[in-house]
Order: sequence, then structure tokens, then C-alpha cells
Amino acid sequence: MPHGAAHPDNRRKIILIDLAIAFYLFCCFGSTVAFVMKVQHLKEAPAWSLLIYAPTVLLTALAVAYKPHMALRTALVGGPFFLFILWTMASFQWSNQPDLTLRQGLLMCVTYGAACMISQYLSWLRLARILACLFTMQAVVSAGLAILTPQWGVMTEIYPGAWSGIWSFKQTLGVAMAVASGGVMGYALMQPRAVIWTAPALVIIALCAIKSEATTAILVTGLAMAMPVAVWLAQRHPSAAVLSVWAVVSGLAISFLVITILAPLVFQLLGKAPTLTGRTDIWRALEDPIAERPWLGWGYQAFWTDTSLTSPVDKVTAAMEGFRPPDAHSTPIDIRLQMGLIGLVLIALTFARTWWQIVMQAAREPAMMPMIGIFTAITAMAFTEVIGLYPMDGMTLIVQIVIVKTALSAWNYRDRIKGRPILV
Repeated sequence: MPHGAAHPDNRRKIILIDLAIAFYLFCCFGSTVAFVMKVQHLKEAPAWSLLIYAPTVLLTALAVAYKPHMALRTALVGGPFFLFILWTMASFQWSNQPDLTLRQGLLMCVTYGAACMISQYLSWLRLARILACLFTMQAVVSAGLAILTPQWGVMTEIYPGAWSGIWSFKQTLGVAMAVASGGVMGYALMQPRAVIWTAPALVIIALCAIKSEATTAILVTGLAMAMPVAVWLAQRHPSAAVLSVWAVVSGLAISFLVITILAPLVFQLLGKAPTLTGRTDIWRALEDPIAERPWLGWGYQAFWTDTSLTSPVDKVTAAMEGFRPPDAHSTPIDIRLQMGLIGLVLIALTFARTWWQIVMQAAREPAMMPMIGIFTAITAMAFTEVIGLYPMDGMTLIVQIVIVKTALSAWNYRDRIKGRPILV
């Protein structure tokens, strides 16, 4: 056995533990609650759902109590994102539903604490494997529900026939599969020996994305799989690096051209409305509520859930001819609506910082492959879907893990270069 190599029994044990963690995350963060809400036609999560998160909350509290200094440093490494998390809770001060905002803000802080704990105690290799397994479980179960029990896995209202898997809406499945495609493709490049299960997983993920009939998700799925491949090719040879850069630049230029100039023609050919399935109508209807509270917003999770007689959503519903949107169908716009310009600036700084850290670490850290795929999908889908704003949700946890772990590894590398003790 080579010096420093893990014993096969220990390696097998670690893999089994990682599978158990992936299964726990699958059951707890979003999937179980979402499926029960779907089957029982519930509008809000049942009260017992908080019990599902109890082990995570307990483990996070123990991690903080065990090494409070390290936990605080890990949280602070999040930088602008840490301030964004605090901003969600602080917004109860001016929220139109202060009690709700305070509760949801505290849950968001707990979610961030869980992301910090996972980032702090799991290596990149283990974390990438756990996320790839989690994505595979979501895809396999969603496809199984749609094929074997279509009454549970296929939509019957709004978009009849579209796959929705373990979630209520096709868009949620589409977003999940777009993120999954990037994560699993990146892991397959990072760990070629895992091709025996990553290859079929990618086929199932692509099938779920296509059958969700979410046009944006299908396009982003291709982009999310292509980006890790482009970076992988770029690392093989300088000429491949040039070709990869030009391919990415050309792809972005074409996408910008399609979105800005050729959108009406493309949507007509696809049989879709140029309003992005009504999204642009929602965005126009939100201009007045945003203008009313431009700097601070209406408070975290307080706008869309307001059902009072003076609810600001009524004006949006009237502008939408009676349709009450569940959210803004755009992460930047929803952040601007809920947490104002300050919140939007913090999240913009977070994404810019994370992308910079991913690019700077891509050459030396193999685990950047799956992170590039995941964050590409998250960034692209954020413009047409609300991602990462719901506390104790699976996608929110994944977004936070990528942000925190990327920042943590960049910080540790800097400390290693300077000869200082690292965080983990």
C-alpha cells in the first residue's frame, strides 16, 4: 500500500458514512417536507417539519460549543454573505410582518450555521461526493415517481403532464436537475473511477430536466455540464485552454444576443411567450412595491405571505389580472423586494467574490470542478427563479455550502502560504 494511502476498510467506512449523510440531507432538507406538502396539497410546511431539522440544529449547536472560536471564524469567512444572513434577521425591525420575519430570519441563521458546520468538518472530496450522491438520489426518486406513480410525480394542474418529481412544480425539479447536472458532471471529472454510477446518474438527471419541460432549466443543464468540461480541457493543454475560453465567451455572447435581440423570434419558434411565461409581467408589477421601500425592502419573507386587508400583494395580483404570484421568479428582484438595495448589494458582492475564489482555486483544487458546475447553474437560474431564499431548504443549504466552503478553502490556502494555523 502506498505511503499515506487510506486503508481499504477505512475508505469503505468513510464512503458509507458519506452515503448516510447524503441520505439524511435528502430526507431532511426539503425533499420529505416538499413531497408531503405536494401529496396533501398543503400551502405551508406542517408544524412537525421542524422536528426533521432537530438533529441538524443539535449537531450545529454542539459544533459551536465544541470549538466556538473556530465556528465564529468560519462564519465570518463568509464575508458579505454573513452580513446578508444577519440582514435577513435584522429586517424584522421594518418588516410589515415582524414576528414572521424574525422567525424566518432565525431559521436562515440556523441554515447558515449548518452550512458552516458541514464546510468546516468535511473535506472537499467528501463534500463533493455527498453532494453528487444527494443529487443522484433526487433524480432517481423523481424519475421513479414520474414513471411508476405518475399521480405523484407528474403535474396535473397548471402544467399538466410536466414532471415535477418529489416537488410540487416543474420549475423546482428543473432547477434541482440543472444544479445536479453540474455537480455530478464535475464529480465525474474529479473522480473518473466513479463513472460506473455518475454516467447513468447524468442520463437520469438530463431526462428529468427535459421532462420537466422547463425551457430555461434545460438550457442551463447543458451549460452547467459544459463548464466543468471546459475547465477540465483547459487544464490539460494550453491550446485547449484557449479554445475553452473562446467557447465560453462565444456562448455567453450568443446567449446575450438571443436574450436581448432575438428573444421574440426564439420564443416564437419554441412556442413560448416572450414574457418568459409571465415573468416579465410580474417584474413590471413589482416596480411600484420596490419603489416604495427601495433601501430596506418589505422584510425577509414578509411580502408574499401578507394576506391582510392592506396587503401589498393585492396590487400585484390586480396588475396580473387576478393571478397571485408565489414569488418574483427572479432572485435579484425578490431580494430587492424583500431586503432592499442593501441586501441586493450584499448578495451581488457574495456572488462576485465566490466566482473569483472559484477561478483562483480551479488550478490547484480538483473539487472546484463540481463547484464550477453547481455555481454556474445557480448563477444562471437565479435570474428566472428564486433560489436560496427559503430557510432550511435543500437548495438554500447547497448554495450556502458552496459559498462558505469556497471562501474557507481560499482562506486556509492563504494561511498555509503564510505559515499560520488553518481553520480546519
